Amino acid sequence: MTDRMFKPQAGSPSSELASGIDDEVTVIEVDDVSILPDAPNILTMVDGDSFETIIYQEVDEETNELRQVTRAVEGTAQSWEAGQEIARLITAQDIDILQNRLSALIDYLGVSTEDYTEIKLVSYDDVPNHNEVNFELKGQFGKEVN
Repeated sequence: MTDRMFKPQAGSPSSELASGIDDEVTVIEVDDVSILPDAPNILTMVDGDSFETIIYQEVDEETNELRQVTRAVEGTAQSWEAGQEIARLITAQDIDILQNRLSALIDYLGVSTEDYTEIKLVSYDDVPNHNEVNFELKGQFGKEVN
């Protein structure tokens, strides 16, 4: 698993695999790449209890291909049939990274869990590496710790 944060996509619009893939394919053709997030990013395919999350580094809009794909970032690399839905879903990796970064922020600020009563996301800065997230901690008496 990587500790890179990838930009989320509101509403999680999905595309579909244009053709079936096996468990080793690293170029994936979809029916409409334009509705998916810009590369690099992650996408997930789910079918019942089976799932696979991939990371793609490039998008070719002319051929509707996801390129330089790393398979099974979460789940198991497997064969998927044409028509399989693929979308930018919130993953365990997303949550793990947020939790780790929040813990690091709290440690950096030198506060304990008893020092704050509310944590909220203030802003997500749209920077090229999508790694800057601003939090606001409100202390027991409403004092803000930034």
